[in-house]
Amino acid sequence: MDQLDYRHRDETFVEPGMTALEVYRAMTSYNPLFLRVAFRIRDALCRLVGIESIGGFSTGDLPRTVAAGNKLDFFDVHSISDDELVLYSDDRHLTVVVALQLDRETGLRQKLSITTSVKTKEFLGRIYMLPVKPAHGIIVRGMLDSIS
Repeated sequence: MDQLDYRHRDETFVEPGMTALEVYRAMTSYNPLFLRVAFRIRDALCRLVGIESIGGFSTGDLPRTVAAGNKLDFFDVHSISDDELVLYSDDRHLTVVVALQLDRETGLRQKLSITTSVKTKEFLGRIYMLPVKPAHGIIVRGMLDSIS
């Protein structure tokens, strides 16, 4: 943890019986205008310095089943079970890990925790994170509020 350059954790409650993949699908099924614009600006700026475009979230158009090694949007799937989905993205600038974890507290609700960890690798990664750090928590909270 002390080697991370950024870490964010948030949680909410979701319907009982939802799987981690269903939660991810629900979180990414709607992208507000500001987020679509932010992804377009990100991609335009990143193209100028040779960073790959990501295009944003797929808005729910995801496969029904996913296995480790598959892609979900711009992430690689590290591991997946009904209660956990671990995604990552690794390039020469930074490594990002996103973990969605479900804790089935009762038959009436389950707690969702989402943790994002980032390790920057060089100058461009640190510059990239300057606007991401203050915006990330707001974006994640909005995604969580849309499903809870």
